[in-house]
Amino acid sequence: MSPVRITFKRTVASIYGLYSTALTVCGFMAAAAVLFAFNLIKAEGSTTSLATVWCMSVTPLLPVLAALLSMDVWSEDRRTGRIQSILSIAVKERDFVLGKFFGALFAVILSLALFLVVSLGVLRFYSPTIFDGQWAVGFFPGIFILFLQCSLWCAVCVGASALFGHAAASAAFSIALLVAVPRGIWLALGMLSIRGREAFGIMPLDAHVYDFSVGVISTGILISYVTLTLAFLYVAAKLVVMLRLKGLGARSLKFSSVTVIVLAFVFSALVSTSALRLDATFDLPVDGA
Repeated sequence: MSPVRITFKRTVASIYGLYSTALTVCGFMAAAAVLFAFNLIKAEGSTTSLATVWCMSVTPLLPVLAALLSMDVWSEDRRTGRIQSILSIAVKERDFVLGKFFGALFAVILSLALFLVVSLGVLRFYSPTIFDGQWAVGFFPGIFILFLQCSLWCAVCVGASALFGHAAASAAFSIALLVAVPRGIWLALGMLSIRGREAFGIMPLDAHVYDFSVGVISTGILISYVTLTLAFLYVAAKLVVMLRLKGLGARSLKFSSVTVIVLAFVFSALVSTSALRLDATFDLPVDGA
């Protein structure tokens, strides 16, 4: 059995063995349900599809879900000192990171799928007419971009967990980086602008989900998410390398690790900027308004 698979299974078992996981998933479903109900009422009488309403209701909460489910994947090992035993095994850091990444992503996707089944099941029971003219395939583009967002959030959170020795610090850093900073900056720009929020429109992360859910597919957005996800996974692997070198001196190796981390961010920024500059969009025939 490959090291990635073993690490994946242990990560999933570890995540679902925590009491905080049950609280996190329940809290996510409750908050998403409230937001979904609010957005349904808000969209009444409009041409917004059910898939768009559902996707827009979960996307703001996904970074928080990923941060809380991923906060222990490395932090617990660092806090207990078990990290040295794990890293003493002749396994590449990349394999450890990929196993923990896939484990965290599996937990997030499973929670998202559970909410999809429960929310639409309840809606089908209490308001079956809302599904008239709706097709299951209409959810696919929106769910696909949500999957890409989940992948990026989990990659960031796995790296944050390797960076901090305490799970709470890892979660706080991830939430600040993925939620507070981007949405705070966007809110501040809207408040400072003379025209207010109309000058900037909706938050780009939400706009990506909205565009995909209505069938507007952007190659630049796809390439950007994939590139940034790979970059953060690479950074997470380098952070684990630095953990393996802890206490061994090796200043030159640590310096080279920091250098390639910076270069990884520069490279991913250049690729993402080029992809968005050369963006090509196409429409999918998504029906069901």
